[in-house]
Amino acid sequence: MTTLVIVNKPITTLSDGHDLRVWHLCRALAEFETLISVCVSLGENGNAQANEKSLRTDDIFLDEIIATNRSPELPSWRRHLRWSEVNLYRMGYPEFYREIVSTIEKACLQYSIQRLIVFGSHLAEFSLPFREKKILFDVCDSVVLTHERAMRYHCKGWSAENVRRWVALQRWKQTERQLPHWFSHVTTISNADSEAIIELAGHRGKVSTVPNGVTLSAPADTSCRRPARRGVAFWGNLGFEPNREALRYFLNEVYFPYLRKFNIECVIVGRGAEPWLANLAKTDRNIHVEGFVQDLRSAIGEYPVMVNPMVIGSGMKNKVLEAFSMGMGVVSTSLGMEAISGAMKDEHYLEANTAEMFALSIRQLLDNTEQCAKIGERARSLVSQRYSWSAVSSKWVMIFKELGEDSCENRI
Repeated sequence: MTTLVIVNKPITTLSDGHDLRVWHLCRALAEFETLISVCVSLGENGNAQANEKSLRTDDIFLDEIIATNRSPELPSWRRHLRWSEVNLYRMGYPEFYREIVSTIEKACLQYSIQRLIVFGSHLAEFSLPFREKKILFDVCDSVVLTHERAMRYHCKGWSAENVRRWVALQRWKQTERQLPHWFSHVTTISNADSEAIIELAGHRGKVSTVPNGVTLSAPADTSCRRPARRGVAFWGNLGFEPNREALRYFLNEVYFPYLRKFNIECVIVGRGAEPWLANLAKTDRNIHVEGFVQDLRSAIGEYPVMVNPMVIGSGMKNKVLEAFSMGMGVVSTSLGMEAISGAMKDEHYLEANTAEMFALSIRQLLDNTEQCAKIGERARSLVSQRYSWSAVSSKWVMIFKELGEDSCENRI
């Protein structure tokens, strides 16, 4: 059979969380299913990063269709009246909406499509016209959960920005509570995200957790790590709000008050660094901002500890799985570890929910190299057993095959 996969950006690199998930999960399905992809380019998400090597996907997808708006369209004021995010493009950009739906419809007719896989909550409204088909809808991170946590962290009374956040939250609640009713099966990246969707939907519909995985380096790579520096590493998309806030918290509340005086280094890797971060690197010789790098292991190989000071956001932190796979000692907030099932504090990582405890945990690992190495070894063993891409993909394949066995019924 042939299945249509709908994504919201081209798959270009395995350093991007969206691309990583889509590439590996679809690759597992392509072993026994013919896949066609439609890329609905939504704003900046549709722009591939020019400084990264593109992935080959022709061995995954028989055909790749890029759906874009040929004529730029001025947004309609009606979009402000929507009470759900599934009406954003239909009300605000009707011409674009019709063109995308038409592209999907033509692909369904051309390839006799009866099953769809959709990656990303922002694509829900483009999928609704086809819900008579069997649709596996991957939310990945719950937008509601992300907004709720951001509001609790940021909102100190009423302001224009807080009102904007509140309105966005209500719109996404209206959207996510309907997903399990509209689509055959909904998946998320963590149990917390699944529970948020299940609660919104009134415990109706099929919702499952499919985490991300990690590509393990060879054992020799771990033994050859060079923890020569007395310092910590942080990496990720620095333009992503949860990462920005995590860094602000770490530098302002942990590093400067508690670690700077001990001459501890901090290397920060990732694109999208804001000016304030770049300026810190110019004024503090122990802060290194590297930007995007092709080889992460080479950039952080001399640092024994990875920090995950997550204070807002949801989903799974791929950086933690990557650090575990490299045998690094990890210090994280409890929020940053909620998606890593099986990870136990003091066994696989050190947990710290206050700035002072975060600093003490870092110094503990830096001062006790034997403890740091043992924690890293146990963490690597955990991801080897539970979070290899082959283990993760097997669950995804099982859900997909069950989708084919379900009776075909229209969703209301």
